[in-house]
This record gives sequence, C-alpha cells and structure tokens, in this order.
Amino acid sequence: MLIHTASEGISFAKALEEEAATFYETAAERLPELRDRGYAEENRRFAHTIQRVYQEVITDAIEGGYCFELETDEYTLPLWDRAAGSANDALRHAISIEKVMIAFYSKARDQAEGLMADIPRAFGVIVRKRRGRLEDLEAWAAGAA
Repeated sequence: MLIHTASEGISFAKALEEEAATFYETAAERLPELRDRGYAEENRRFAHTIQRVYQEVITDAIEGGYCFELETDEYTLPLWDRAAGSANDALRHAISIEKVMIAFYSKARDQAEGLMADIPRAFGVIVRKRRGRLEDLEAWAAGAA
C-alpha cells in the first residue's frame, strides 16, 4: 500500500509501534531483560505522542494534500516464531525491528519536513531514541555472542 496523506502515515506509524510493542512483550518470555528495558511501553508512548502531535497540528489544508510517498511493504516488520526462537534469536529480531523502524521514521520525517513542522520533529525525536535503542541492542548482542 502506498501512503500519501498525513492520516495514512500516522496510522501506519501507530500500527508499526503496536506491532513492535507486541513483539517486545512476547520476546520478554525468552529474554526477560527486554521487559526491564521498557521497550514495549516506550513504543506505546511513541504511538501516543505521534497521535497527539498530529491532532494538535493537522488542518484540512494539510490533510487534503499529499505529504508522503511511502510504500508500506518496504517497512514490514520481520516475523518471529517465539516457539522456535531462542533468547539470541529474540535479540537479533529486535535489532532487525529497530532498523526497519528507523528507516521508516527517517524517510517519513524527510518527506514531511517541507509541509509540516511538528510531525517531522516528533519523528526525528523517535529516530534519535530508536538509534540509541539500536546501539544498546547491538552492544548487548555483541556481549552475548
């Protein structure tokens, strides 16, 4: 599906956040440290922030126009089989998810910058936080190897 409007972009971002949060909750069964890091809760806060910013700034003029050209198939989160996955698999999967999320938010931020201010700013904050999370996960994986 090709995303064009701000509403579509926000809805897709929220769906990604919920899918990632569900993964972190499920993966915590194999890797309890994921629960301790609070990633699922942070994902849901990101979704809430995105929705709040959108509702605060959106107008009919912006919604009537196009601000994105994003193909959702490029940002599909990888599937994880919790029954067959080990703790190390969960960690590698988390790294894969963060890379997809960073790619989505980076491209969406760049595409929306000329049309809006608050949404690209919120996406930029999420990119920075996710990059920190990715570095944390990669360091953790390097120590577990």
